[in-house]
Amino acid sequence: MKLFQNWVARCALVVLTIGCETSTDVPAQPTVDAASSTADTAVGGDAAAAATGGDTADTTTDGDSTMSGDTPADACTPGTLGGAIINKDHVAGPPPAMTGGAIVDGTYALTKMVQYNGGTGVAPHKDSIIFAAGKGQILGAKDGTGTMKVAFFDYTTSGDELTLTLRCGATGTVKLKYTATPTTFSKVNEKEANEVHTFTKM
Repeated sequence: MKLFQNWVARCALVVLTIGCETSTDVPAQPTVDAASSTADTAVGGDAAAAATGGDTADTTTDGDSTMSGDTPADACTPGTLGGAIINKDHVAGPPPAMTGGAIVDGTYALTKMVQYNGGTGVAPHKDSIIFAAGKGQILGAKDGTGTMKVAFFDYTTSGDELTLTLRCGATGTVKLKYTATPTTFSKVNEKEANEVHTFTKM
């Protein structure tokens, strides 16, 4: 969710970072830009495009909580951006170490963003992320009200690292440090190592 920003493809990575991306408008919520380009979006960037230094957005996707066959995670069809607009918290100390873990299929909404080591970014985000049988999508809107962006991906995990391979017209891969529990998914913002985004299963 600013699971999964702004959980996106930015010159291609939204993030889940989801800048500089080639995208297609898709009628939906506000306006949807289908990410297609190199990667930079990812579960955790700017929904598609995380900004460096505080304006980092984390994108995530929300859609059907159960997905099989030709559903949002499987097809190149955007899910629904859910959850609330989240503001950033700030902590003087270092970020927690990511520990990996099994990612439970489902739809997650961004519920917390924290900047560590004295970060001062304040940009709010609204992001969602869907995981389903090795596939997923990230949706996000910077400030929670702007253009919604989406990135589709296949994913694999190894230890504390999540690798996203963009698809549906986008190309590139994104590697993220993450921690998963049965009900949450947290990731280090791919564009800001001192920022962690946490998504909660809906």
